[in-house]
Amino acid sequence: MLTVVIVIHLMLVLGIIAAGGIFAGTNPAYTQYELVHHIKTSKTRFLISEPEILDAIVAAAKECDIPTSNIWIFDILGQAVPRGFRSWNELLQYGEEDWERFDDLETAKNTTATRLFSSGTTGLPKAAELSHNNLIAQHIMVYEARERSYDVSLFLSASNTGVSYFRIDQTPLRNPHVPRSSSSICTLLRS
Repeated sequence: MLTVVIVIHLMLVLGIIAAGGIFAGTNPAYTQYELVHHIKTSKTRFLISEPEILDAIVAAAKECDIPTSNIWIFDILGQAVPRGFRSWNELLQYGEEDWERFDDLETAKNTTATRLFSSGTTGLPKAAELSHNNLIAQHIMVYEARERSYDVSLFLSASNTGVSYFRIDQTPLRNPHVPRSSSSICTLLRS
């Protein structure tokens, strides 16, 4: 089940970035005080929360003037959606749109994709902005910087909820038809 949660969380993060938003995740153990700092620092206007941590989220949102209509429930494990809130699945009903697109290096360097926070060991957590260029550079460092003695190909899996691309590392010791790594890019499609 953890794998499903990770994949759906990844889809949410990529969906936020694809819509032209900026992802700024939090630590689920944050107190109301820490959440207020996070929301203000990250300039958050919309929140998606699991119902188990909703009380602190709602209190922090109220303190930051974020209406409850801007809070969705991340109910991926079938949890009940509390009265007065909407499931994050409602966001999937707005139709299909293309990703926010740009193809020049300066825009990629100057467009924020995520605001990630430090651990806060010397005070409150500090925000670090990662641009689209930063994310691509990280991908290159992890997946393309080292030479392989084998060919890498892609496996495409399509369903009514999305398309996933899985890397298939083909080596003499691996079955070339079995995905080896879990790196995937998921794009929601209209059903």
